[in-house]
Amino acid sequence: MAQNGRIPFVEIAEIANVSEATIRNRYQRLTSSGILTVVGVVDPFRTGIYSVALVAIQADETALSEVCSKLSQYPKVRFVVACAGTFNIMAEVIAYSTEELTTFIAETLPTIPGIRQMSVNQELKLYKNAFNYLKGADL
Repeated sequence: MAQNGRIPFVEIAEIANVSEATIRNRYQRLTSSGILTVVGVVDPFRTGIYSVALVAIQADETALSEVCSKLSQYPKVRFVVACAGTFNIMAEVIAYSTEELTTFIAETLPTIPGIRQMSVNQELKLYKNAFNYLKGADL
């Protein structure tokens, strides 16, 4: 279903060989619990947003949660994840220009307490942006 988030419940029910009511109930339970959120997926490179970077951040372990929370507040930051390894935070930053991206990385990010080091990797082209990674998602 990852290919078409607008597929009618009746079609999903036919594919899954269950009743439409079952699909509707499962959908309601998943959305109300926050497990499932239905959103449109945009390829930023096809919208005029040309500067996208994956920022690997090394933060103090004692400030990890605070750094992640602060990063999450910026609209330019699309996702933030805590990781294991040398860089314990990964964030994707999206900007309309290289200049805007540079300003955010050079002037905004360094003001966040707890960040020790950053490695910025500018994304050049999106090859895969899949959301059907769960078992059974390709029904």
